[in-house]
Amino acid sequence: MIFASDESGGFQLDRVGFDPSVWTSIICPTSLRRRVSDQVAAWCESWGIQELHTRELEDEQRVEVAAFIGGVDVTWTATVIDSVHMDGSGARRWRADQMVKFEEDFAASEVRGTMHQRYRGRGDEFRRLLADERRVPLPQFVQFGIVAPKHIFHSAQAALRRYRDPTWAPDWADQYLVFDRKDVRPEGGQRLAEAILYPTLASMTLNLPAEFQLAGHPITKTMKPGRESGISLLDFYGGDPRFEDSRANSIIQLADFVAWSLRRRITHPDERHARTLISLLRSSHYRTGGLGFHLFMRTGTEFDRTPYRHLL
Repeated sequence: MIFASDESGGFQLDRVGFDPSVWTSIICPTSLRRRVSDQVAAWCESWGIQELHTRELEDEQRVEVAAFIGGVDVTWTATVIDSVHMDGSGARRWRADQMVKFEEDFAASEVRGTMHQRYRGRGDEFRRLLADERRVPLPQFVQFGIVAPKHIFHSAQAALRRYRDPTWAPDWADQYLVFDRKDVRPEGGQRLAEAILYPTLASMTLNLPAEFQLAGHPITKTMKPGRESGISLLDFYGGDPRFEDSRANSIIQLADFVAWSLRRRITHPDERHARTLISLLRSSHYRTGGLGFHLFMRTGTEFDRTPYRHLL
């Protein structure tokens, strides 16, 4: 099972007024990967492009892509964060709280002797990543330090519910999580993911539905011996997430398409084209809550329905 993620909006929470950012994941059964890749390659050849950059496509091309995603057995999930329900000052307070939690957890791990080998002696490096916006700009922290853990957890839950039928069992032989790599060099966001996101995922536990606990089911092979219940989220994804160039990964390109389409629908409530795209995508959407997606809100913030009224 393949989980490919991309975003639209850039997580710029310092902007004045309402500015949403959308992170989506396409969940693609392994058996469908070739079909998806062939279709994306065919579009690129037919349209004379190197990859699907959604904002650069013609309206009729976007409609064709949306119809394909909505008509094949992939699933997508979405998380939205905006500058009204979590502004830049709120994100910085969250960052400061993360720094305190990191110091506590890091010190406790050293005392207990449970520090993972990959993190030993790297405390100062991780402190700089958490504390210094010059090393890790706020948008990257928002993506990987705030939004990512819950979004990745919800995507795993969606996959377990959507593909629980035994006919999908072969697609669970292995699974991996992949993010769009924005730069050929390891950027701050990627280093932050290693420092903060991966340990967080390792500490989160998924409870497997009964269908996945049957003897011989492929996913049980990813569970560590002796674990009494559930499975580590990092184990579920087969280890560390990957960062790959979107040009070489067609499923990331589709994740970008869905993220752009949903953000367009949010920010252009009266636009017919955006409404058409989401209508076509809806059949493959794993909907949650009244909005159909997870809205990330700072604790204590009251929901302002105004920007989302057309989606309720």
